[in-house]
This record gives sequence, structure tokens and C-alpha cells, in this order.
Amino acid sequence: MAFTSLNPIRGKGIKEILVVDDDNAVATFIADVLNQSGANVTTAADGEAAIQRLAEGNFDLVLLEMVLPGIDGSGIVEYIKTRQPELLNRTILMTGDRYHLATIRAISECNLPSIFKPFDINEFRSLITITLTSSQQTIREAA
Repeated sequence: MAFTSLNPIRGKGIKEILVVDDDNAVATFIADVLNQSGANVTTAADGEAAIQRLAEGNFDLVLLEMVLPGIDGSGIVEYIKTRQPELLNRTILMTGDRYHLATIRAISECNLPSIFKPFDINEFRSLITITLTSSQQTIREAA
């Protein structure tokens, strides 16, 4: 199934997505894939920039690298919990650090959807779709 046909990105209006990754090549790749799907993508290369973007923007989804310079992914998750809790269930954690116990523990403690890099693009697309769809279902149930 082509990502461009997936309803949560295309069918419900343009999505505003924040991609937080200190690896410019990864951030650019993710932004390109999401832009092709009709999303508007903002990027941040470190924790401080991510928090600034979150404070200034209104995002439908956050794709968050856990290992960052300065404020790490766990710190950004705490910011989201306290300042924008409605965004928490629309946050996906990413990392290429699959062997460092502290990173694995942090991902587990956050209890959010996560994916390890390098990832399969179709698996990544499915995770985004599931996260956005689940979030929309939760909003409908709360109403």
C-alpha cells in the first residue's frame, strides 16, 4: 500500500509533523517521505530547538529521536506531558541506539510507540498510520 493513499495523512487534511533528529540525513529523509504524503514537516536537530518548535507550533504528530544533544528525548517527552499532554499519544520515539541499556530503559519508561533505526519504511509508515488513527479514535471516544 502506498503511503500517499493512507487516510491519516492525506484524507483528514494536511498534517503538521515535527521531526526531531540530530542526524540531518535521517531528518531530511523522513521529512521528504512525509512531504510526499502531503504533510507539512518541521525539523529540529536538538532538544532545545524541539521545545522551541513545540512552544511555537501546533503539531499533529511528533517523531522524536531519544538520543539528542542537550535535552534528550526523555526530557522532551516530559515537556510534552506537562505542557501539551494532548500530543503525548501522537508521539513516536525513534533511536538507532538499540544496545545502550539507558536508552532502552528510557523508551520503556515513556511507554510510547517506538521504532529502531534503521527502520523499514513500510513499518515506519504503518506506525505513523496506527498512531494517528488511534489518536483520532481516542478523541472521538472522549467526546
